[in-house]
Amino acid sequence: MKIKWNWAKQHILLLSISVLFLQSCNEESGPLGTDIIPSDDQALVIVDTIKNIGAYTIKEGAIRCDEDINSTARDYNLVGSYVDAEFGTTTAGFFTQVRLSKNSVNLGDDLNIDSLVLYLDVKGHYGDSLQAYKQTLSVYQLTDSISKDEEYESDIDVAGYYNESEPLWQKTYAPAGDSVLALKLDADPFFDILNDTNNLIDNDIFTALVKGLYIKTEAVDFGGSIRYFDLLSEQSKLTLYYQSGEETGGVVPASKQKTFDFLINDNCARINLFTHDYSTATSNIESVMNDTATIHDLLYVQGLGGVKVKLDLANLLTWRDSMNYIITRAELVVPVLEDSYSEYAPPSILSLLFDTDESNVYLPDQYHNGVLYSDYFGGIYSASEHTYTFNIAQYMQQIIVGETTNTNLELGIYPREKPVLTNRTILKSPSLDGGLSIKITYMKL
Repeated sequence: MKIKWNWAKQHILLLSISVLFLQSCNEESGPLGTDIIPSDDQALVIVDTIKNIGAYTIKEGAIRCDEDINSTARDYNLVGSYVDAEFGTTTAGFFTQVRLSKNSVNLGDDLNIDSLVLYLDVKGHYGDSLQAYKQTLSVYQLTDSISKDEEYESDIDVAGYYNESEPLWQKTYAPAGDSVLALKLDADPFFDILNDTNNLIDNDIFTALVKGLYIKTEAVDFGGSIRYFDLLSEQSKLTLYYQSGEETGGVVPASKQKTFDFLINDNCARINLFTHDYSTATSNIESVMNDTATIHDLLYVQGLGGVKVKLDLANLLTWRDSMNYIITRAELVVPVLEDSYSEYAPPSILSLLFDTDESNVYLPDQYHNGVLYSDYFGGIYSASEHTYTFNIAQYMQQIIVGETTNTNLELGIYPREKPVLTNRTILKSPSLDGGLSIKITYMKL
């Protein structure tokens, strides 16, 4: 007869076992990691550590990178490049549409464009804290359309969307101090479109002609940073400064400068683009990546479709159908390598999911009856302990009662954060002292 695990019963049992455990004042170590199932003569409450875990660094495949997959908490677009000795060179840019701020626009007769300025609201950066290293930033007009109705992945052929020989703006400079980036674009390619009111009737017509912008940077050789831009901010927009003669509604003196805003808003397709060049790293990340035959000492996790960790917990299947034992506590403890976080902050939280193509990828400890138990489940980075800890007792119990045989897990950036989160971290694998392990407390019935 199988034991049916129940959330409420688990907490009652946890309380009972805690009292029993405190009364015993004797932490007894069982043989987990060598012979998983304890013998009959061992203590009622057993605490031990499992280190017989497969852990491998895996390169991410193509991931969705359009606006519909962006996290609501980090709905940013990224531009910049930096060189990290451990991870190599990461470079980011983005596509975005721009839209009319109203329909049936009439800019008047005798249009004279003074300037066309792209404003981007800067929200932060990752990498060089002083942003002192120069980068070459460029803006291009898209030559092919993008759409919110389409899904875009990170292996998109960027070269097919712009003409590299025709930048609208380009400059090499150190980005330090920018709060709003103001880029004065070449307006000539837009004059004929803006001078014809038939092109400004609505956004269907306008976006077919002005397909969007590509903001990019060249890969740096040293230092560098990636900046976050909030394109949905009111300060992010494309502003036309112009003069004209007669307009609908009256005559305006030609000497009076006027403005018209083209918006970047939630109706715009926005696509983050990123590349990783691991050949520039001084670490051995390239040699360990995708090597599932060897457990290396270090594991790597990186945002922007970089790398993740695959965990193989097949050793836990020796618990299956062992009905004389109940898991009261199980923690997957993931330590961060010492001195690997001073310059590049680790992600504030990591995800732990089933490594599966099925839709239900969440471990039972993370959800209960459709309710998210993130505070219980964990995965939040502890700045004092320099660890990530996940509570996986229910998952372990499901293995015992045979409700799951899936022992392949994915440790990495949350899926909705992958196209916007630049952070990375280096983890200690099970092969190291104090490395990745499962700390488990269980009870013999």
